[in-house]
Amino acid sequence: MYVKLCGLHEVLQCSDFVSLHLPLTPNTNQLISHSAISKMKKGSYCMRCRTHSCRKSTINTR
Repeated sequence: MYVKLCGLHEVLQCSDFVSLHLPLTPNTNQLISHSAISKMKKGSYCMRCRTHSCRKSTINTR
């Protein structure tokens, strides 16, 4: 098995599915911007798994 350490933008550009499992903190608030979403490959999915501490969004679609 091959594992490569990548930055967030490379992961978004290369992945078919991205699943976010994280609490809302100042560092994760709107972690995924509209610009980042627009660079994802066609047909890919970005999913946010909401936790009890995540009332606002970690994804900004505007």
